[in-house]
Amino acid sequence: MILVGLATCGLAAAGNATLQVIKETLAKHKIDATVMPVGAWGCATWKPLVDIIKPGRPRISYSHMTKDKVAQIIEDYLVNDNPRPDLALGTMGEGTVEGIPRFFELPMLKPQVRIILDSAAL
Repeated sequence: MILVGLATCGLAAAGNATLQVIKETLAKHKIDATVMPVGAWGCATWKPLVDIIKPGRPRISYSHMTKDKVAQIIEDYLVNDNPRPDLALGTMGEGTVEGIPRFFELPMLKPQVRIILDSAAL
């Protein structure tokens, strides 16, 4: 599954062009993946954000995606199994990927306290 941030901030940062390149690159390599536009989650300066979720692996977020970068990530990660830690922002979910920090351990996010969306608070 590939998630593409297309809220207002993602659209302003060429998110639609990023989405188009993703679809073209997947077709070029005959990769069957679900591509889902998603809203924002508060990191407008990192747009466009693209997350890739491979079965049995943690979700990897990539920020500041350009047409060239997103095509390269799809080829490197989905075709050649190289998650490109040098381009990754962070991981979410179970497991880790060497060289990629956990998303919620990033300096901007680590001190934040989830209240409204914290399932433990329900």
